[in-house]
Amino acid sequence: MDDARNAPRGRAARPVPMSDERSAAEDEQEPGAVRERALCALFARVLGLERVGPHDNFLALGGHSLAAARLSALVRTVLGVELSIRDLYEWPTPAALAERLEGAPTAHTDPGEGPQS
Repeated sequence: MDDARNAPRGRAARPVPMSDERSAAEDEQEPGAVRERALCALFARVLGLERVGPHDNFLALGGHSLAAARLSALVRTVLGVELSIRDLYEWPTPAALAERLEGAPTAHTDPGEGPQS
């Protein structure tokens, strides 16, 4: 009878949970996930935090207009897209901002790189 109590009950029928490594590798295939992770890292850098999650709010973490300006410049440099300070106040989490930036205009890194007449 002790053997029956210690036997696994239906464990073989349960789905095996995905490991973090596997899900991270799959996420790397999706551009939105890559951008979201980059935004998390940039938020943390600007706010002086060790880590920021995708649903952490920039303003709730202590973000202000000067930090928003710094983040906007970093996003332009690192991701190559334009981000206004207003965008950051309207979409204050890395996840929401990543979604918003999907169709954002590309940033021109060199002011001399505009259309030539």
